[in-house]
Amino acid sequence: MSTFVILIVGIALTLAFVLWKFVHTKTLDDMPFEKRRFFFTAKQRAFYQALQQSIGDKYIVFSRVSMAEVIRTSHGLSKKKRAAYVQKLQGVQVPFVLCEATSLVIVAGVMLDEQVQPDEQALMERNFITQVFNVTGLPLVCFDAKNTYDVKLMAKSLHRQIGEPQSEPIQDFLSDAGEDTNEPVVELVLKPMNESFEPAPSQEQMCPKCGAPMKLKKAEKGRRAGKHFLMCSTFPECKRAIPVESYEAGDMNQPAMVG
Repeated sequence: MSTFVILIVGIALTLAFVLWKFVHTKTLDDMPFEKRRFFFTAKQRAFYQALQQSIGDKYIVFSRVSMAEVIRTSHGLSKKKRAAYVQKLQGVQVPFVLCEATSLVIVAGVMLDEQVQPDEQALMERNFITQVFNVTGLPLVCFDAKNTYDVKLMAKSLHRQIGEPQSEPIQDFLSDAGEDTNEPVVELVLKPMNESFEPAPSQEQMCPKCGAPMKLKKAEKGRRAGKHFLMCSTFPECKRAIPVESYEAGDMNQPAMVG
């Protein structure tokens, strides 16, 4: 038998095998799944509704959030270690996360103790969440599950443990501008300049990176100490900084782009 004939027979057998596998492979319709009726258990739903009432319009509640959306790895890790820690964060969920309503800055995590005996895996995840929140300094507020909740007491507890969001001290933040982005720093000229200057609503600058309002800040430390900048109001979540130059008093308060 010639080599050509053997080759043709081999190809034919291969195609026949592929066709047989295709015909006998189960389709995607053969999947043993069905939707759940409720997103929460009864206890979780009662707590969620009370939590929503206790925070009012100031915060927004997100539920079952991957820790990778709340916590990130520190700088300086090797790619291998970073990947391992990110995978760990992705595999654990924070029951509830509070964010500021306008900026969506992460304010705190919230845990609900349903007072049942957790299995080993659940206990490990709970301890991991607690340890990570302690390390990062992000508040983690815990409540015991109840049949009914006193919304006013919940609000007081949240305020006591979270307090009012505090702006982190601005140091040499221009060196961090453009972090996680390749966009160049946008230069604006604002005139005139003084310590108490606050842009009027119609003149308010919006962050070119995330769209949040920008605030006038003064660097207190670093190589640009004493310099003024427009800083994203969500700092340190967004570290976009825009240098501001001073012009003679009497100029109009009009922002202008410079090349």
